Amino acid sequence: MELSAEEVATKLSDARKAKSEGDIDTALNLATDVIKSDPSNVEANWLAAWILASKNDTALAIGQFERVLKLGLDAKRADQARAAVNRLKAREE
Repeated sequence: MELSAEEVATKLSDARKAKSEGDIDTALNLATDVIKSDPSNVEANWLAAWILASKNDTALAIGQFERVLKLGLDAKRADQARAAVNRLKAREE
């Protein structure tokens, strides 16, 4: 399933809105739709990582943060992702 740039933007916007409203499952489904269409979409992967972390799905969140780090982030986001991974790993111990 390939999404147009407009569809990607709409889904990401809707996912952010759903997350902010506490509808975590809808937010994750929308981000996942974008990832299925474009696995290298940094924004969708970034959003999915934070959604998984908010769901306390530690193992999947760590994997998603590690995936998004490999996609390439600006320095600030890379630092945030590494810090999130460290916090999540500490939670697992």
